[in-house]
Amino acid sequence: MQLADLAGVACAAALHVPGRGIKWAPETLAFPGKIVRFRPLRDESAAARIVRRRFDPGGEPREVPGSAWGGRQPFVEQPIRLGAAVLSFIVPRPA
Repeated sequence: MQLADLAGVACAAALHVPGRGIKWAPETLAFPGKIVRFRPLRDESAAARIVRRRFDPGGEPREVPGSAWGGRQPFVEQPIRLGAAVLSFIVPRPA
């Protein structure tokens, strides 16, 4: 949970729990998006794809549109399945 506090770059982490939405989502001040707690995942996020597939373990970084995480510029998201939950690490796509 201290990832955003300790990171030296713009980033966020988000934990999605089925039936509860985004349980927590620490962001650095420089993160160019806005993740809202308790909101369901947006369909364009890599985490949502893993939830829909049910058996996809995730783990591979994927480029997603900015709208996936409340921003305008694209992000790179690395989702990881944790049981029924999905943890995503999100950074702005390098220019």
